[in-house]
Amino acid sequence: YRAEKELYPLDLEKEESIDLGKLWQVTKAYKKVVGSIIVACAAIATIVAFSLPKQYESTTLVQTRGAKVIIDDRLETMLGNKGNYMTLMKSSTVLDPIIDELYEGKDPAKKPDAAAFAKAHLVIKNTKDTNLITVTAKGRTPEEAQQISQEVVANFLKMQADSSQQTQSLLVQLFDERMEKAKKDYDDAAQKLADFSREHKIYSSDDQIKQNSSISSDEMGTYLQLKDDAEIKKTIYTNLVQQYEQNKIQEAMASLDIQVIDEANLPQVPSAPRKKLIAAIGLALGCIIAFGYSLVMYKREVE
Repeated sequence: YRAEKELYPLDLEKEESIDLGKLWQVTKAYKKVVGSIIVACAAIATIVAFSLPKQYESTTLVQTRGAKVIIDDRLETMLGNKGNYMTLMKSSTVLDPIIDELYEGKDPAKKPDAAAFAKAHLVIKNTKDTNLITVTAKGRTPEEAQQISQEVVANFLKMQADSSQQTQSLLVQLFDERMEKAKKDYDDAAQKLADFSREHKIYSSDDQIKQNSSISSDEMGTYLQLKDDAEIKKTIYTNLVQQYEQNKIQEAMASLDIQVIDEANLPQVPSAPRKKLIAAIGLALGCIIAFGYSLVMYKREVE
């Protein structure tokens, strides 16, 4: 036994245990204090729940659609990437006009930036595996919540339209330059072919040219080379014209890149504060504090 005491210096005989019956007797003895703690915590939580400002939520549902502009494979990939619509909806370009309107005439120092405003007033989510985005706005009144949700989508659509118009303007300029050069190259190649044919009196089909012994091999080779060059440059010019027409159709469809499915609703009941939940938390906290008080009193009784 002595060796066991040396190996285990903890005095097991002094190990404490709680007598639940005694604890219950102590709790009953101090029931007024315990009850007061529980009631006070629940009352404070209820007061806080009713004193917090009301908050309303309004949601707009939108649907996105991928858009592509075609010039060649490389440029199509670059313009086909829609980017992150949810991030763009929280940008300063979209939110600054809303912030300016809501805080007009108020202290400029209290005016938030776009990031702080988005964190406090916006919840933007994408439904998994779909092209649907919900834009939920929080406001102090039903009208304010609806206004924020509506204007976020409206400002985003305007930004998209302006960006699309700017992109299309650049594309038109690029097409004009390339088409002008392709047309000039084709005209030059066709003129060279016509001049060579007239100079060497070659007006026949390829089979007739090959059968005409008066045409040297060098002349025939030059003629065929000029003809191939003219046909290639004509094909390039024709393809550019076709792509230009395709992109004019795409420009007309740009406004369909994102569509509003459900307009922002006008909420009827506040979404916060959740009064019952806050009161329940206060009640639970009061019970925990009361239990701790009972334990302290219990230890004093048994010592």
